[in-house]
Amino acid sequence: MKNLIIAILYILLFGAQTTFGQTKTDIIVGNKFDIKSNILNEKRTCLISLPDSYNDSSGISKRYQVIILLDGYTHFKTASGIVHFMSSNSNRNNLMPESIIIAIE
Repeated sequence: MKNLIIAILYILLFGAQTTFGQTKTDIIVGNKFDIKSNILNEKRTCLISLPDSYNDSSGISKRYQVIILLDGYTHFKTASGIVHFMSSNSNRNNLMPESIIIAIE
């Protein structure tokens, strides 16, 4: 009987922990927008990822490198994660300058 009570408490404790572990699952890497191409006569979906300091209100105008990915559907998340990690000031990496990533799907 004691083992049954322990088993039930164990299931309730860990079941509740996995149920309420994460309530928000969105990870926002960038923005998505469409461009109408008159030459191709179709819409192209583009993804853009801005560096953290892009919306800084310090009044200092900064210039950013632009990286254009032609196979954006496949490589956008990976490239933006790598660029963000390598250029972040919080981790003291500074292995590359902060960049704007534009991907064409």
